[in-house]
Amino acid sequence: MDNGTPFVAALDVLAAKYHIHHIRISPYNSQANGIVKQQHFPVQESTMKTCEGVENHWPRVMNAVFWAERVTISKATGYSPFYMVHGVEPLLPFDITEATYLLPPLDLPASTSDLIAHRALQLLKRPQDLADIHTKIHEARL
Repeated sequence: MDNGTPFVAALDVLAAKYHIHHIRISPYNSQANGIVKQQHFPVQESTMKTCEGVENHWPRVMNAVFWAERVTISKATGYSPFYMVHGVEPLLPFDITEATYLLPPLDLPASTSDLIAHRALQLLKRPQDLADIHTKIHEARL
């Protein structure tokens, strides 16, 4: 937090009531916060693209957006956050052959937010994709 007067006053109330004490840090630093906030922009843009501009649909898509963001390769590192943590690339639901072509092709080169939004849409299709795969397997067995 930025140690602003309203926050400090609220924390004084919390300290008195719940014995939660405030630890002061350096004052608001716009340069440092800018670096942190810069990483939020692709997620914000991807969320809106996945919602197709309807802001109140964001709770429905956020899990898929965060998942897609964590498995998308970063331009800066050349690796996905998932790979950097686990040392392997994830096996995603749309890696199943049937599901990889169900969305329109992605125009290349794509921005980070476009790529995350595209993957989030793929992840949101998982229940439908699995139902389609189940139907196809059932028909093939019959």
